[in-house]
Amino acid sequence: MAHTRKAFRWTIALSVVGALVVVAACAFGSFMMFKDGTSNPNAKASASPQQRDISSQAVDPAPLTVEELFPQSSITPVANEPPYEVIKTQAVEDCKTAATDELGALLAAQGCTQIVRGTMKHPTGNYVVTAGIFNLKDEGSAQSARNGIKPIIDAQKGRFNGLAATGADAIMRASTQLGWNVMGHYLAYCVIARTDGKAFESTDGYPSQIIYDIVDTYLAKGVIGNRQNAAPTTMESGAASPAPSTQPSGG
Repeated sequence: MAHTRKAFRWTIALSVVGALVVVAACAFGSFMMFKDGTSNPNAKASASPQQRDISSQAVDPAPLTVEELFPQSSITPVANEPPYEVIKTQAVEDCKTAATDELGALLAAQGCTQIVRGTMKHPTGNYVVTAGIFNLKDEGSAQSARNGIKPIIDAQKGRFNGLAATGADAIMRASTQLGWNVMGHYLAYCVIARTDGKAFESTDGYPSQIIYDIVDTYLAKGVIGNRQNAAPTTMESGAASPAPSTQPSGG
Protein backbone atom coordinates (compact mmCIF):
# COMPACT_ATOMS: atom_id res chain seq x y z
CA MET A 1 0.00 0.00 0.00
CA ALA A 2 1.33 3.44 -0.86
CA HIS A 3 2.20 5.77 1.96
CA THR A 4 1.84 9.03 0.08
CA ARG A 5 -1.71 9.87 1.10
CA LYS A 6 -2.17 12.91 3.31
CA ALA A 7 -1.71 11.83 6.91
CA PHE A 8 -4.23 12.59 9.65
CA ARG A 9 -2.84 14.61 12.55
CA TRP A 10 -2.13 12.49 15.61
CA THR A 11 -0.60 13.00 19.02
CA ILE A 12 1.84 10.14 19.56
CA ALA A 13 3.08 8.87 22.89
CA LEU A 14 5.17 5.85 23.82
CA SER A 15 4.42 3.51 26.65
CA VAL A 16 6.59 0.74 28.06
CA VAL A 17 4.54 -2.14 29.38
CA GLY A 18 6.04 -4.66 31.74
CA ALA A 19 5.52 -8.38 31.80
CA LEU A 20 1.89 -9.42 31.75
CA VAL A 21 0.26 -12.46 33.29
CA VAL A 22 -1.51 -14.41 30.57
CA VAL A 23 -4.83 -15.77 31.82
CA ALA A 24 -6.40 -18.46 29.63
CA ALA A 25 -8.53 -16.93 26.86
CA CYS A 26 -8.35 -13.46 28.37
CA ALA A 27 -4.78 -12.72 27.28
CA PHE A 28 -4.30 -9.41 25.53
CA GLY A 29 -1.26 -7.93 23.76
CA SER A 30 0.61 -5.06 25.36
CA PHE A 31 0.20 -1.67 23.74
CA MET A 32 3.35 -0.15 22.29
CA MET A 33 2.12 3.13 20.84
CA PHE A 34 -0.97 5.28 21.08
CA LYS A 35 -2.36 7.67 18.51
CA ASP A 36 -5.12 10.00 19.64
CA GLY A 37 -6.77 12.14 17.01
CA THR A 38 -6.09 15.83 17.51
CA SER A 39 -8.34 17.28 14.84
CA ASN A 40 -11.66 18.88 15.72
CA PRO A 41 -13.97 15.87 15.28
CA ASN A 42 -16.87 17.54 17.07
CA ALA A 43 -17.04 20.57 14.82
CA LYS A 44 -20.67 21.45 14.25
CA ALA A 45 -22.27 20.71 10.92
CA SER A 46 -22.20 23.44 8.30
CA ALA A 47 -25.25 24.88 6.61
CA SER A 48 -26.19 21.72 4.70
CA PRO A 49 -29.90 20.99 5.38
CA GLN A 50 -29.22 17.25 5.13
CA GLN A 51 -26.85 17.12 8.10
CA ARG A 52 -28.23 15.75 11.34
CA ASP A 53 -27.46 16.45 14.96
CA ILE A 54 -25.35 13.59 16.34
CA SER A 55 -24.39 15.36 19.55
CA SER A 56 -26.18 12.88 21.82
CA GLN A 57 -28.13 9.65 21.97
CA ALA A 58 -31.20 11.73 22.80
CA VAL A 59 -31.22 13.28 19.32
CA ASP A 60 -29.56 10.32 17.56
CA PRO A 61 -31.24 7.33 19.22
CA ALA A 62 -30.96 4.58 16.58
CA PRO A 63 -28.39 2.01 17.71
CA LEU A 64 -25.43 1.12 15.56
CA THR A 65 -25.57 -2.18 13.70
CA VAL A 66 -23.03 -4.63 12.32
CA GLU A 67 -24.54 -4.04 8.87
CA GLU A 68 -23.88 -0.33 9.23
CA LEU A 69 -20.18 -0.82 10.01
CA PHE A 70 -19.45 -3.97 8.05
CA PRO A 71 -22.09 -4.45 5.33
CA GLN A 72 -19.93 -6.84 3.32
CA SER A 73 -17.10 -9.35 3.79
CA SER A 74 -14.54 -6.64 3.08
CA ILE A 75 -14.19 -2.88 3.42
CA THR A 76 -12.36 -0.41 1.19
CA PRO A 77 -11.54 2.69 3.24
CA VAL A 78 -9.68 4.37 0.36
CA ALA A 79 -11.01 4.19 -3.17
CA ASN A 80 -8.98 2.23 -5.72
CA GLU A 81 -6.86 0.51 -3.07
CA PRO A 82 -7.06 -3.14 -1.96
CA PRO A 83 -9.75 -3.96 0.63
CA TYR A 84 -9.44 -5.14 4.21
CA GLU A 85 -10.96 -8.61 4.67
CA VAL A 86 -13.54 -8.71 7.46
CA ILE A 87 -13.11 -11.96 9.41
CA LYS A 88 -15.49 -11.56 12.34
CA THR A 89 -17.96 -8.97 13.67
CA GLN A 90 -19.75 -8.37 16.95
CA ALA A 91 -22.40 -6.03 18.40
CA VAL A 92 -23.03 -6.08 22.16
CA GLU A 93 -24.50 -3.74 24.75
CA ASP A 94 -21.80 -4.38 27.35
CA CYS A 95 -18.97 -2.00 26.41
CA LYS A 96 -16.66 -3.72 28.88
CA THR A 97 -16.55 -6.59 26.40
CA ALA A 98 -14.09 -4.54 24.35
CA ALA A 99 -12.28 -2.64 27.12
CA THR A 100 -10.83 -3.94 30.37
CA ASP A 101 -10.51 -2.70 33.93
CA GLU A 102 -10.46 1.10 34.39
CA LEU A 103 -10.91 1.74 30.67
CA GLY A 104 -14.09 -0.33 30.64
CA ALA A 105 -15.26 1.53 33.74
CA LEU A 106 -14.50 4.88 32.08
CA LEU A 107 -16.63 4.04 29.06
CA ALA A 108 -19.47 2.77 31.23
CA ALA A 109 -19.34 5.99 33.26
CA GLN A 110 -19.71 7.99 30.04
CA GLY A 111 -23.00 6.30 29.24
CA CYS A 112 -21.73 3.74 26.73
CA THR A 113 -24.66 1.60 25.58
CA GLN A 114 -23.05 -0.55 22.89
CA ILE A 115 -19.91 -1.49 21.03
CA VAL A 116 -19.93 -2.68 17.43
CA ARG A 117 -16.58 -4.00 16.25
CA GLY A 118 -14.92 -6.29 13.75
CA THR A 119 -11.60 -8.02 13.17
CA MET A 120 -9.98 -7.62 9.78
CA LYS A 121 -6.87 -8.51 7.83
CA HIS A 122 -4.82 -5.77 6.20
CA PRO A 123 -4.53 -6.10 2.40
CA THR A 124 -0.87 -7.13 2.73
CA GLY A 125 -1.82 -9.97 5.08
CA ASN A 126 0.88 -8.79 7.48
CA TYR A 127 -1.41 -7.09 10.02
CA VAL A 128 -4.65 -7.89 11.82
CA VAL A 129 -6.95 -5.15 13.10
CA THR A 130 -9.85 -5.01 15.52
CA ALA A 131 -11.81 -1.79 15.07
CA GLY A 132 -15.19 -0.44 16.03
CA ILE A 133 -17.34 2.30 17.49
CA PHE A 134 -18.49 2.86 21.09
CA ASN A 135 -21.89 4.54 21.38
CA LEU A 136 -21.63 7.06 24.25
CA LYS A 137 -24.20 9.36 25.87
CA ASP A 138 -23.23 12.66 24.26
CA GLU A 139 -20.37 14.78 22.89
CA GLY A 140 -19.14 15.72 26.34
CA SER A 141 -19.01 12.06 27.34
CA ALA A 142 -17.11 11.17 24.18
CA GLN A 143 -14.56 13.91 24.82
CA SER A 144 -14.14 12.82 28.45
CA ALA A 145 -13.57 9.26 27.29
CA ARG A 146 -11.04 10.33 24.68
CA ASN A 147 -9.10 12.41 27.20
CA GLY A 148 -9.09 9.60 29.76
CA ILE A 149 -7.89 6.75 27.55
CA LYS A 150 -4.17 7.49 27.33
CA PRO A 151 -3.58 8.04 31.09
CA ILE A 152 -5.26 4.72 31.83
CA ILE A 153 -3.24 2.82 29.26
CA ASP A 154 -0.01 4.56 30.27
CA ALA A 155 -0.61 3.41 33.84
CA GLN A 156 -1.40 -0.16 32.64
CA LYS A 157 -4.81 0.02 34.32
CA GLY A 158 -6.89 -1.01 31.33
CA ARG A 159 -6.82 -1.50 27.60
CA PHE A 160 -8.86 -2.09 24.49
CA ASN A 161 -8.84 -5.77 23.60
CA GLY A 162 -8.98 -7.52 20.27
CA LEU A 163 -11.88 -9.58 18.98
CA ALA A 164 -10.64 -13.16 18.62
CA ALA A 165 -11.07 -14.60 15.15
CA THR A 166 -9.79 -17.59 13.20
CA GLY A 167 -6.51 -16.73 11.54
CA ALA A 168 -6.13 -13.56 13.60
CA ASP A 169 -5.03 -14.85 17.00
CA ALA A 170 -2.16 -12.32 17.10
CA ILE A 171 -4.70 -9.62 17.96
CA MET A 172 -5.14 -11.33 21.34
CA ARG A 173 -1.56 -12.16 22.23
CA ALA A 174 0.91 -9.88 20.42
CA SER A 175 2.19 -6.36 21.02
CA THR A 176 -0.28 -3.91 19.54
CA GLN A 177 -0.68 -0.33 18.43
CA LEU A 178 -3.81 1.67 19.10
CA GLY A 179 -5.58 4.67 17.61
CA TRP A 180 -8.80 6.44 18.62
CA ASN A 181 -10.85 9.53 17.88
CA VAL A 182 -14.32 10.92 18.57
CA MET A 183 -17.08 12.43 16.47
CA GLY A 184 -20.41 13.45 17.93
CA HIS A 185 -21.31 11.02 20.71
CA TYR A 186 -19.23 8.22 19.18
CA LEU A 187 -15.72 6.95 19.94
CA ALA A 188 -14.01 5.16 17.05
CA TYR A 189 -10.90 3.09 17.70
CA CYS A 190 -8.67 0.36 16.33
CA VAL A 191 -6.10 -2.10 17.69
CA ILE A 192 -3.38 -3.38 15.35
CA ALA A 193 -1.04 -6.38 15.62
CA ARG A 194 1.41 -8.00 13.28
CA THR A 195 0.08 -11.28 11.95
CA ASP A 196 3.32 -13.05 12.88
CA GLY A 197 2.98 -11.85 16.48
CA LYS A 198 6.30 -9.99 16.43
CA ALA A 199 6.90 -6.52 17.82
CA PHE A 200 6.60 -3.52 15.51
CA GLU A 201 9.78 -2.05 14.08
CA SER A 202 10.34 1.66 14.68
CA THR A 203 10.50 2.26 10.92
CA ASP A 204 7.17 0.56 10.21
CA GLY A 205 4.82 3.14 8.73
CA TYR A 206 1.87 0.83 8.24
CA PRO A 207 0.28 1.24 11.71
CA SER A 208 -0.12 5.00 11.22
CA GLN A 209 -1.61 4.45 7.78
CA ILE A 210 -3.98 1.76 9.09
CA ILE A 211 -5.21 4.10 11.83
CA TYR A 212 -5.81 6.80 9.23
CA ASP A 213 -7.60 4.34 6.93
CA ILE A 214 -9.80 2.75 9.57
CA VAL A 215 -10.38 5.31 12.35
CA ASP A 216 -10.32 8.62 10.53
CA THR A 217 -11.48 7.66 7.05
CA TYR A 218 -13.71 4.61 7.33
CA LEU A 219 -15.28 4.84 10.79
CA ALA A 220 -15.32 8.60 11.49
CA LYS A 221 -15.75 10.15 8.06
CA GLY A 222 -17.53 7.12 6.59
CA VAL A 223 -19.80 5.34 9.05
CA ILE A 224 -20.37 8.18 11.52
CA GLY A 225 -20.29 10.75 8.74
CA ASN A 226 -23.09 8.89 6.98
CA ARG A 227 -25.20 9.20 10.13
CA GLN A 228 -24.55 12.92 10.26
CA ASN A 229 -25.33 13.39 6.57
CA ALA A 230 -28.45 11.22 6.42
CA ALA A 231 -31.88 12.84 6.18
CA PRO A 232 -33.45 12.88 9.68
CA THR A 233 -36.34 10.64 8.69
CA THR A 234 -33.93 7.95 7.47
CA MET A 235 -32.13 7.47 10.76
CA GLU A 236 -35.06 8.18 13.06
CA SER A 237 -37.04 5.41 11.37
CA GLY A 238 -34.30 2.96 12.33
CA ALA A 239 -33.53 2.12 8.71
CA ALA A 240 -30.01 1.14 7.78
CA SER A 241 -27.72 4.01 6.90
CA PRO A 242 -26.12 4.32 3.47
CA ALA A 243 -23.05 2.18 2.78
CA PRO A 244 -19.88 3.64 4.35
CA SER A 245 -17.99 6.12 2.23
CA THR A 246 -14.80 4.90 0.63
CA GLN A 247 -13.42 8.35 -0.12
CA PRO A 248 -10.41 9.58 1.92
CA SER A 249 -10.96 12.62 4.07
CA GLY A 250 -9.11 15.86 3.65
CA GLY A 251 -7.51 15.11 7.05
